[in-house]
Amino acid sequence: MSLVLIAYVWTTALSLILSDRRLALQREADNLERLSQSLAAFTGNLLGSLELAVQYLEGWLVEHQEADPRFDTRFSALTDLYRHSLDDQVDIRMVSQSGGLFYIPSSSNTPMADVTDREYYLAQVSAAPGTLHFARSVLSRVTQKWGLPVSYRLAQPNHGIFILFAALELDVLLRRYREALPGQSAVILLLRDDGTILNRYPFDATALGMVAFALEGGRLQAETAVGKLPLTVRISIARDEVEAHWRRSSLQRQVMAGVVTLAILLLAGLSAGQWRRIGAYQDRVERLAVTDSLTGLSTRQEFFASLAAELARARRYGRSFGFLMVDLDGFKTINDHFGHPEGDRVLSAFAGRLRSALRDCDVCGRVGGDEFAAFLPEANQAGLAAIAERVCQAARTVALPEGGPLSVSVGGVVWQPGDETAAQVYARADMAMYRSKQSGHDQVTLD
Repeated sequence: MSLVLIAYVWTTALSLILSDRRLALQREADNLERLSQSLAAFTGNLLGSLELAVQYLEGWLVEHQEADPRFDTRFSALTDLYRHSLDDQVDIRMVSQSGGLFYIPSSSNTPMADVTDREYYLAQVSAAPGTLHFARSVLSRVTQKWGLPVSYRLAQPNHGIFILFAALELDVLLRRYREALPGQSAVILLLRDDGTILNRYPFDATALGMVAFALEGGRLQAETAVGKLPLTVRISIARDEVEAHWRRSSLQRQVMAGVVTLAILLLAGLSAGQWRRIGAYQDRVERLAVTDSLTGLSTRQEFFASLAAELARARRYGRSFGFLMVDLDGFKTINDHFGHPEGDRVLSAFAGRLRSALRDCDVCGRVGGDEFAAFLPEANQAGLAAIAERVCQAARTVALPEGGPLSVSVGGVVWQPGDETAAQVYARADMAMYRSKQSGHDQVTLD
């Protein structure tokens, strides 16, 4: 009997350890996919707006052939309008057929620089009119800043000008990349379709212009195309960093299994009445399989099993229920700056506040490192919104180590009787939560 119990304990522990590793890798893969999509959308919106701007400027030049774009005040005012519409993140310039670079407006007929050796100029000399070209990032001879040259060849040269040229400073993209960085070993690349590296975070000037190769098995990665542009955003992170937390939790499980094994061996010769106490130890082991040891909430596996049961009940009786996704804002900074013990304290404190903000019939669980979820039986849109706001308020009562309150981003959906699966409900709430994050944190977004 003792050997059977010990085998059960270790089989359960090893099963949980392997399951936790798969879940950790899958969560990080999903996170990288979401981040790459978000950064690709940001990059696409910025460059798409730039493309529309230069096309409109070309249309104006076609209608005003008599105007010299270097000196015409109307063209200069229109260009300034587009610069401001792009939050002054992009400077628009011009290049003559002879390779002279001109500002808008220009102060003289003398160009600011000769760019006949630049890739974007050489590419546009043989390109078809209306071609948008993304050249290798370069250090500007005028501003001394690294920029991504985006050039557009005019269908009809005007007063010797045949290229509209935009210099997108890499710092604009690097600031956004820095905000999205998922870990210390993470690398974010902006690639051209031929594999050329146009931007990199952490910034490394020596990598710009090189060809990115396929990654080896030591890193996880995700990449997303930037709309219809010939660009791709790739994010990767070291597998060792992703598995670091899993290694700590697996060691805890092994220690726990060892303690239970020792207890079983010590109790092996006890009376029949004392054998009942072994059942209590088994119950504890089983509870550990369904309860997160840090927060006391349901584990991810147990929570989704409960969610599946609730969805089946709601579908059978034609009732609705609410679903919330909650993510702690800036939690990575706490771990990085104050250590994991302080991060664990914040997680544990927030879990208690979350439980108190929900109703007795609601079920919540920890589904990721700093992600929590809850489903609310019979909740409608108004009830879900009220409880979600209570969760935000409860989070603000948790003190951060640097001072000030904790904040969370919340996404919620209401499931109505239909064919939607638990995975689809989770995905909708997850997207709503990410919209809360992108809108500034500490808020609720309901789908």
